[in-house]
Amino acid sequence: QAHRRYGSWCRGLAGIGTLLIETGRHEGDLPTTDLGVRCAWACRDLAPRMSPVSQCCGLSGVGELLIDAAAVTGDERLHRA
Repeated sequence: QAHRRYGSWCRGLAGIGTLLIETGRHEGDLPTTDLGVRCAWACRDLAPRMSPVSQCCGLSGVGELLIDAAAVTGDERLHRA
């Protein structure tokens, strides 16, 4: 089972996903963007076990990634996550 820190922005999937989405969008590289979106879904699954609400190590960073992923895909499920 993945540790909740794996979802963090500073050392985990929220930060990695944000970088992948922004890089994919800038370069027009759909596979890179898709990896970032997969990070967003993984973070969504980790979020219930994350207690901090800060951007760096907590839910705010995950929320930011979910918003970025929703913006790039148009997937409303990511907005509701």
